[in-house]
Amino acid sequence: METKSQNSLSKRIQVASGVNVEDFECIICTDLLWKPIACNNCDSLYCSECIKIWLVQSPENCPHCQNYAERRCSPLIIKQLAKLQFACINQSNGCPEIIGYEALEKHEIGCGYKLQQCSGCHSTVLEKELSKHEDNCESIRLNCSECNVTYSRCDTSSHTENTCLREQLRQLRQNSVAYKQHQAQIIEQQNSIIQSLQQEQAEMTNRLTAQLERQKVDIQKHEMRIEELSQQLTQLPNKFMKKPFATPGTYAELPCKGRACASCGKCRDWYFNGDPAIRKWLQGLGNLQRRDWKAVDQQCWQNKRVWERFTARQGKTCYYSFDSNGHGSFSLSTFGGGGTGYGSGTHRSFTTGGGATTAPIFGSTTTTTAPIFGSTTTTAPIFGSTTTTTAPIFGSTTTTTAPIFGSTTTTTAPIFGGTTYHTVVGTTATTCLCDDNVVS
Repeated sequence: METKSQNSLSKRIQVASGVNVEDFECIICTDLLWKPIACNNCDSLYCSECIKIWLVQSPENCPHCQNYAERRCSPLIIKQLAKLQFACINQSNGCPEIIGYEALEKHEIGCGYKLQQCSGCHSTVLEKELSKHEDNCESIRLNCSECNVTYSRCDTSSHTENTCLREQLRQLRQNSVAYKQHQAQIIEQQNSIIQSLQQEQAEMTNRLTAQLERQKVDIQKHEMRIEELSQQLTQLPNKFMKKPFATPGTYAELPCKGRACASCGKCRDWYFNGDPAIRKWLQGLGNLQRRDWKAVDQQCWQNKRVWERFTARQGKTCYYSFDSNGHGSFSLSTFGGGGTGYGSGTHRSFTTGGGATTAPIFGSTTTTTAPIFGSTTTTAPIFGSTTTTTAPIFGSTTTTTAPIFGSTTTTTAPIFGGTTYHTVVGTTATTCLCDDNVVS
């Protein structure tokens, strides 16, 4: 909508409907209020556009009370203004419409009687006739879709087909030159990128080559170090190397002639292949002879047939074994006789081929009689004994002394017959039960 300076609202009122127009004038423009607002302090009424311009020049300064505070206008005032009817601002151009206050702005925005300027001849025509005018205006500029040349409608006849072709050719040449320049720029950029990549590749190759040479030197150093450590390792004393069997002479010779364990010194020719819990139980018995076991341990040995869990190791030199009753046993082999004796872990003597054994109350003496051409004399006092043996040509007897609470085994080895005596010791007292003594 045009400003009031161009066209006063008061002069365009066609129907007042009993409204006193002077009561609804703006203090600033002295024309009829348009989109009115009020000052909250003095209730003065202003056009919204008028007070906005005023406050730019005098901020917060009301034209009436000098202290402006905006508020909405009273609905009663809006109701009174709505009774007014106005002539269209384009009445002079032929618009016959009479419009109410509230519909006035919308009508004037879309009114077909507004004046517009032609883009070709720049003459003024009604908006509703502008389209028809420009369709026939000789000054309107047109654009050729073939050669993209702009010309006036009045020059259409001179823009012949030949002129259009020449223009198209000119544009093609121009475009060709521009295309060649563009392609040259692209090729130059690509060559620059290729040179940069080749330079980076050469630098990377040099870096990798140098790094490879350094790695070769490091590998050679590591190989030399490994060789030195290998030589040092081969020179380490044997005592630092873990061995299953003890070096001969480390421990006293075992009665069973078995190979001693390097860790505990007991016979390692047998290994336990049973339940680990049973192994722990046997380890807990320590060096006790079986005769010293508790009844519950004896019963466990029998019930679980523990002896069946011991297996001879390949290449054993031990001549002990385990019988079906769980007792340790050994084999006899002499020139003139042989046999097998069994014991339950206590000291006991055995005779084969002839002989006699005397055991007094607190001591014992073992005697051997050599058959055919030999004789033996034995004395056994109460607290100890000494055996004297006479060995004729074809037999011999060895004598030992039995202390107060012990006994001694005597071994006789005649040429044509005799007796061999061995002592069987308790299995847990002589067999290795180390945790690493397993099948191998």
